[in-house]
Amino acid sequence: MGQGDGIYIDAGEDITVDCGSSSSKHIGEYTIEPFLLSKKINTLEKVFVTHADSDHTSGILYIAENTDIRIDELFLPIWAIDDEDYDELKNMSEKITYLRSGDIIPLKKGTITCLSPDADHRPDSINDHSLVLMYTYKNFSALLMGDASQEIEKSILPSVTAATVLKVGHHGSSTSTSEELLNAAVPQFAILSYGAGNRYGHPHVETTDLLEKHNIPTLATAESGQISLYTDGSNLDIIKFINNQKE
Repeated sequence: MGQGDGIYIDAGEDITVDCGSSSSKHIGEYTIEPFLLSKKINTLEKVFVTHADSDHTSGILYIAENTDIRIDELFLPIWAIDDEDYDELKNMSEKITYLRSGDIIPLKKGTITCLSPDADHRPDSINDHSLVLMYTYKNFSALLMGDASQEIEKSILPSVTAATVLKVGHHGSSTSTSEELLNAAVPQFAILSYGAGNRYGHPHVETTDLLEKHNIPTLATAESGQISLYTDGSNLDIIKFINNQKE
């Protein structure tokens, strides 16, 4: 993805969370579309967009506007309802669901639970609009933080449970990933999604030092390329694209 986020989940139905890049202008054409076609996907049953920043949306917008791949249902944060920043995204599907904390989406394999945003407190920052999602399948769980800040992390702590994998918030920025979150989620692995040599300096040393302090093994897309997780709900294999290495 370069400097961006993009997650695909095979939950007995084809699901994406974000899919965009600020460093690769053709991420949709050269990465997202070929990936989906390689899996013979002509319909995405559920597409989640955490917030409206282009490094989370550019690739999925390309899919919606330039390919024959259908998007059945689009999930956006509750604050997207009246925010013009989301207008282009709203054209991706005729069926849109606006999520708030506490919403649970059943899947053929597992569930997705929305931990944020809180519908009673509108954040000033678009990063804090982010959908924070927990995907759970049997004994496996993945906490997907979008670009949510430590302020949002603090607000969701009562809802955070142990996670097998943490998708680190905001590409490893020091504004996300608090010690309190790591204590609540106790992830077995963490994944950082960022582009090598990006102008933001992601991941920040404060974040990588904290992950190291908590002895959390960390994988980074800038080093490993695509990171694939395979689970039957109990066992977990992690495959790095570069050299096809298995963790």
